[in-house]
Amino acid sequence: MAALGAAIGDDAAHRVLHGTATLCDVVLASWVMGVDTVQAVVEYAEVAIGSAVKGVTGSRCA
Repeated sequence: MAALGAAIGDDAAHRVLHGTATLCDVVLASWVMGVDTVQAVVEYAEVAIGSAVKGVTGSRCA
């Protein structure tokens, strides 16, 4: 988390890693990680929706 936190800020990195990220957090993380932004947003949304349905907070990184 330290490297991601240094790149996008500790608060944003914490949100990404704990399933409470904003769209901007996911986009920034995808740019820093060098992954496809659209795919990252879609995958993060799938995890977030699945977690919400189950009533638990997701912890999968974007």
